[in-house]
Amino acid sequence: MMFARSRRLESQFDILMEILDEGIIGINERAEVFAVNQKAEDITGLKRELVLHKQASATLSNLPLLECLKTKEKVEARVIRINGVNVGVTVVPVLRKEDCIGAFAILQRFNDAENRQHELRNQLLNKGNRAKYSFEDVIGVSEGVERTKQILKRMAYTESPVLLIGETGTGKELFANAVHQASRRAKGPFVAINCGAMPENLLESELFGYEEGAFTGAKRGGRPGLFEFAHGGTLFLDEVEGMSPALQVKLLRVLQEHEIMRVGGNKIISVDVRIVAATNESLEEKVQEGSFRRDLYYRLNTLPVLIPPLRQRGMMYFSFWRDSPVS
Repeated sequence: MMFARSRRLESQFDILMEILDEGIIGINERAEVFAVNQKAEDITGLKRELVLHKQASATLSNLPLLECLKTKEKVEARVIRINGVNVGVTVVPVLRKEDCIGAFAILQRFNDAENRQHELRNQLLNKGNRAKYSFEDVIGVSEGVERTKQILKRMAYTESPVLLIGETGTGKELFANAVHQASRRAKGPFVAINCGAMPENLLESELFGYEEGAFTGAKRGGRPGLFEFAHGGTLFLDEVEGMSPALQVKLLRVLQEHEIMRVGGNKIISVDVRIVAATNESLEEKVQEGSFRRDLYYRLNTLPVLIPPLRQRGMMYFSFWRDSPVS
């Protein structure tokens, strides 16, 4: 009876190992490898028969399995190169009271982990965060509007930040939509936020997200920010001049390093986001006043475009602009 139960549990363990998306390698208290699933074989290029029942120090010395066995603590995710492939590795101990009786290494190809994270971001993404307008939706024949459209079409093909400069009500968000639609990121998300309409703390958590317990009222499990939601797409920052100096520093880092850290977090998250910013004020004057960082201004001002005011466009625009997003 006990033998049959043991065989059944062993069979269930084998099935569980093979249906997991991650590679799994297990060692016992003697640091002998007793489990390797097919995914681990695929990731590492090592054959099971050459690894099983061998000392981990002899066949898997680049994995921190012995470190985990010795410290009895989880080894947080790190990237290790195995057979020319970057692999994300996390090692968790198996504890029985005070004793560590084994450890499991959880393996993911680095690209697999990035792709899965991107898929999860897309699942979380609100359907409303999609560009709705293209350059064809910009109705008008005035020289100013036509020139603006042609300039932005050329800019759309680049990956550099775009700065839209124009009075309130000139349709800067409409043009931001169109830039996204004409770019190589058109199939990705388009996320918009008004930086001047939110208090600093709220804007920071909206942009960068937060971890559980980061502040009173933070949701259980935390929440991704708009930079994460916009991964692979475009983030439109309206009234960017409304950002506090502290947030300007964080935005500058995103533009330079393509990395963020959630509020209350300690992990770096890579993001691939194209920034389109808009302002209805002179950022040069803001720089002179000291309320806007000079280095951030130069980053955002890579591709500046002046949006013609409505008074220069004629009456034919009014019915269209009434139904379109304006900012």
